[in-house]
Formats: sequence, structure tokens, C-alpha cells
Amino acid sequence: MNAIPEKPGAEAIRAAVMQRHTEVRHALREVVRLVSRAGSGNKFWMDELRASLQQLTLAVQQQSREQQRLLDPFLQTVDAWGAVRVERLQKERELEAKLVQSACDQSEALADAARAIVRPLIRLLRREEREALAADVLRDDAIVINQQDG
Repeated sequence: MNAIPEKPGAEAIRAAVMQRHTEVRHALREVVRLVSRAGSGNKFWMDELRASLQQLTLAVQQQSREQQRLLDPFLQTVDAWGAVRVERLQKERELEAKLVQSACDQSEALADAARAIVRPLIRLLRREEREALAADVLRDDAIVINQQDG
């Protein structure tokens, strides 16, 4: 990953957080790949799925830390809705962590639990990208041309 400046701008923050989103998506793809194989109960594939879920956990944790370090402070100051956006992101990060942990905690129904978290995690990533990382939200200037509301 490229070095982040001490006081990064919107583009550097967006790039860093999107890189973490890419890592989470990659880990999710690996979980999806292993779910059907582990569904048979084969110990080897169950162990592979469990390791893949651990990688997903790590990717989600790293994404959360990156957002807390870079995105939250920037969003706080971007506009009047900054604090609200940060609060929502914090709740979404907690939900992401709980979803992944809920799958990791399973022993018998590991494949079903892993399958159940994929779509909600993807939806959360997309919402973050739309509501916090979009160019009209995450920007260096405080003036927005042709703004419709807010």
C-alpha cells in the first residue's frame, strides 16, 4: 500500500479506504469459494473455511482501523452532517465485526453461517462507499456547485 501523507486529502483517504474495501471483498470471495465445499462437512474444507473467515476478520478489522484513523476525522469537518456520518459509520463497523464474529463462532453450521454474512457485508461496504466515500461527500473543498439539498 502507498504511504499516506500526514494530513491526507480526500483523494488519498478515498484511495486508502477503497483499498481496504478491496481487501475485504477479496476475503469475501474466498469465503464464498469455500462455502459450498465446506457445506459437505469435510474436515479439510471446514478448516479452510475457518481460516478464510479469520482472514476476513483481519480484513474487516484493518478496514475499521483505517476508517477510524483517516476517514472519521476528515468526515467530522467536511460539512454539518459530518458527526452524523461518523456515528453511522461507527455503528456499521460494529455491525460488520459482529457479523463476521457470528460466523466465526459457529462450529456445526459454519458454512451456513459464512454464507449468511456475505450479502449483508457487501451491502454495508456499498453503503459506506455511497454515503461516505462518494466525491460529493468526501471532498477537500467546502463549496459544492449544483447541490440539491443539505
